[in-house]
Amino acid sequence: MENLRFIEILVARLFLSCFIGVMIGLEREFKGKFAGIRTHTIVALGSALAMIVSKYGFFDSSRYDAQRIAAQVVSGIGFLGGGLIFIKKDYISGLTTAAGIWTTAIIGMSIGAGMYAVGITASLVILLLQLFFNEDYGLFKFMKKPYTLDIVLDGPESIEKINKYLKSQNIKFVEKSINYKEDKLTLELQYHNKNEEELIGIIDFLRENKRVFKFSLD
Repeated sequence: MENLRFIEILVARLFLSCFIGVMIGLEREFKGKFAGIRTHTIVALGSALAMIVSKYGFFDSSRYDAQRIAAQVVSGIGFLGGGLIFIKKDYISGLTTAAGIWTTAIIGMSIGAGMYAVGITASLVILLLQLFFNEDYGLFKFMKKPYTLDIVLDGPESIEKINKYLKSQNIKFVEKSINYKEDKLTLELQYHNKNEEELIGIIDFLRENKRVFKFSLD
């Protein structure tokens, strides 16, 4: 009975870590991030399982170090987080998601070790940070400034193609000005960014457009 009770406790820790991963990943999923519910849940579950194995899986050995597996989880998640960071010239995305993945792993480890209060408290702090300090729906919602996109084109026909692309992606924008200079046309747009994928898509579209001489995003 004692062994069965012990197994139930360990299984409960795994389910609790999954629940926390879902809650943290849900916010990332809602914002359209690359790492969402599944990624955060798997990271939390794997970290909790690694901690359980590290803490309870070597009772039959007289010499073991419970810190080894835990240390490997921390360093391994660092590589996973590095793959979530994208850099395109002066634009960097994925830092918050990478930090969240790393912290989710640590929370999963704390739950796996039986430190429920610490893990749950850290989870609540992350959720509060993500919700209240968010540009789209948090305290800074009304402080968010629109992006200004300046595009140098070869003519009016190119404007139609850009407008068509933006509308096809359901991107709301406002044409602020159109200026002609030296047989080139400069188009100034303003729009509110929904998520990082949308912004990266716009950048890729402009780079692949041969009629776009240059562009800047502020």
